[in-house]
Amino acid sequence: MTLNRILEKKVTYHDPCFLGRYFHIVEEPRKILSTISRTEVTEMERYGKWSYCCGSGTKITSACYPEFTSALTKERLEEGKKAADTIVTACSTCYHHMDRAARHERMDVEIVDLSILSARAMGISV
Repeated sequence: MTLNRILEKKVTYHDPCFLGRYFHIVEEPRKILSTISRTEVTEMERYGKWSYCCGSGTKITSACYPEFTSALTKERLEEGKKAADTIVTACSTCYHHMDRAARHERMDVEIVDLSILSARAMGISV
């Protein structure tokens, strides 16, 4: 299947800590996003190996320091919102953490996993 369904979105990619910093997988998700018809890919201020954490800290930070985590997540969401209407990530922890925070803060930004966005671009209903 190909990513040929038109989505007409302005997206920014949030680099998950492990995927980006430790495994150096930074360009590949952006290449996938750039193949989706009429999807504009923009960057946040901090991206790639300099990407800001979603705030979860592999769930350890969020469990031990909830106030710190909330502030960190809100800052990342605001940075993403400045760049686009949709924040895409390839980490289920980042997705869940940022989506929950965006709804809690009533932020007008969509959080979506790269696999789900790719499926939509293939015409797969999810």
